[in-house]
Amino acid sequence: MKIKVLTHASNQNEPGFQRWRQSMVHFKYDFTVLYDENFGWAKVYDTLYKWCISDEAKEYTHILYTDSYDVVVVAGMSEVLEKYKDHTKAIFSTEKQCFPNIGQEKHFTDIQGEWKYINAGGSLFPIDVFIDFFVYCPMGTTNVQEWCINNYGVNNQNGLLTLDSNCQIFQTIAFAYEKELIQIEDRLLNTVTGSLPIFLHGNGRTDMTLPNNILNTILQNK
Repeated sequence: MKIKVLTHASNQNEPGFQRWRQSMVHFKYDFTVLYDENFGWAKVYDTLYKWCISDEAKEYTHILYTDSYDVVVVAGMSEVLEKYKDHTKAIFSTEKQCFPNIGQEKHFTDIQGEWKYINAGGSLFPIDVFIDFFVYCPMGTTNVQEWCINNYGVNNQNGLLTLDSNCQIFQTIAFAYEKELIQIEDRLLNTVTGSLPIFLHGNGRTDMTLPNNILNTILQNK
């Protein structure tokens, strides 16, 4: 298995992106920053699809997509591989609210826990699975979040899409209560799930003080 980390950044001078890149370089990830002049946040998976059918993608088996302006990474790829149990399936980040359409909550009634709704800001896909789903269900006029909800809730008949509801790899910060997410030395501990997530995402313009403090601790101890 060989994973390429992909993100999109239209402004690589943006401070949040610089922090993301700093953490990726520190942990020696194999990553590519994509740029598409027609890009909009809503269409980021269009950009991913173009990469997945490119010649460069032939060297890889999986893609890990992450937002960049509001994400920092606090552990390396070896830990991702340890926690990614079924390499044949895609796994998505989760969040505490069903954004942007609360009416789509019905698709997630079988998911237990606090973090149960799909979040498009982090995902890990076998490349062939991503291509198949994208061709089967083109984005059309939907935004990426709605596309992910539809693929999981409506079109996931073969069970190839799963959710990181225990926050093993991906952790969203929005709507967490005090003491649910705390710093333990150089890691973030989710006290609800007992997990030490790797990609810390301040979704919904959430304050990034806690993830940034953890990254500062890591960099100071290098």
